[in-house]
Formats: sequence, C-alpha cells, structure tokens
Amino acid sequence: DDLERTFGFECHIETRKCPVWVLKSINKSARKLKSKGGRTYFDDSSSSGGAAGFKASNYPAKNLLGLISGYLSSQLPYFDETGLTGNIDITINALMTDFDEVKSELNRNGLDLVLGEKALSVLVISDPK
Repeated sequence: DDLERTFGFECHIETRKCPVWVLKSINKSARKLKSKGGRTYFDDSSSSGGAAGFKASNYPAKNLLGLISGYLSSQLPYFDETGLTGNIDITINALMTDFDEVKSELNRNGLDLVLGEKALSVLVISDPK
C-alpha cells in the first residue's frame, strides 16, 4: 500500500515458479555424513577466513547450507532438501567462491547443488494504470 500511495505503483503479491538452488543428497549417500559424535568442532581458520573450505565435526546439519551459500554469489535463493537431521561430520576443501570446486567437494560428500524451481510468493510492482 505504501508504494501505491507514495509513488502510484500497482503492487500485489502472487505465487510464481522461480529458479532456486537446491542442496540434495545423491542416492541417499549423504547418510555417511551422520556424525560419529564427540565434541563439536568447526575449523575455517585458514588465512582466507574460511574461503578455502572448512572442516566440521558433530556440526548441526541445518547450518551446512548457510556455510556454502554465504560464499557463492547468486541472486537465487537456496533450499536444503538433503533430509539430513542432527549433526554431521564433513570436510570441504575448495575455494568457496568457485561454484565448480564447491560442487565437486559436495559430490565427494554425497551431496549435490542443482538448479531447481519452486513456487514462491513474490512482490509484483508495475507502473500505474
């Protein structure tokens, strides 16, 4: 309403199919990432501040996508469809800003980052009639 009142734009929210990045398990092989326990450990202490990868043990699976997507430049949203719950043990040795390197390391760990499509609520702004 504010955009319409202030600038005269027509605005509404609608559901549209949008491109997204989806983190998936490859043939359920990501189950091997299930943590073996022990103390929670996360190391991204390389001189690059984590841009060269990381090692995590007994680390919450729900945080993995944030670690990956934080370095990859994309205008598309990311969704986790791995089905991983609880904690995981994982090592990613990749330049985190290089999509191909990250994807290769994810594949090595039984995961894949693929382009998909989801129905999302979007704000549609158009010129006044």
